[in-house]
Amino acid sequence: MATLLEGSNLLNYFLPVFVFILVVAITWGIIGKFKLFGSPLIRGFIAVMLGLLFIIVPKARELISFMTPWFVIFLIIIFFLLLVFMFMGVNEDSLYRLIHTNAAVITIVFIVIGVILLVAITKVFGPIFAYPAATATGFWDNFKRAFFSAKLLGVIFLLFVAAKLIQMISMDK
Repeated sequence: MATLLEGSNLLNYFLPVFVFILVVAITWGIIGKFKLFGSPLIRGFIAVMLGLLFIIVPKARELISFMTPWFVIFLIIIFFLLLVFMFMGVNEDSLYRLIHTNAAVITIVFIVIGVILLVAITKVFGPIFAYPAATATGFWDNFKRAFFSAKLLGVIFLLFVAAKLIQMISMDK
């Protein structure tokens, strides 16, 4: 069933406004949280300028508009997981300690954010990690051909396994 928003593309007209508000709010929050600049006026100016930059550059606007629904879905899933644990009797303090002290939880969150970011970059800017053709020239094509070769990826994997093995062996029991 078609709705008013789908039929008239009404949301596409307001998309730059939504992207601007989202970028300004997140930037202002991050700058305010870490107290990067002294004056709130300077923080606001930087946040507004970054928001305008994301409005002006079409690819950046498309990147934000592609990533936002996936982040919302991810946050809803996290919310419902926490809700399920709280319904089972786990109190808030133990959940808070688990999330803030357990490195695995933080690692999983960063991995999911990284996957969302890589998928969005690939969707907006094209297949940046695609293996180039043998006849392709240029720095980026040669870099991808060298970096994504089976030998180099195998060496990186072996080094990672060796580092984890050394870490596990050297841990105090």
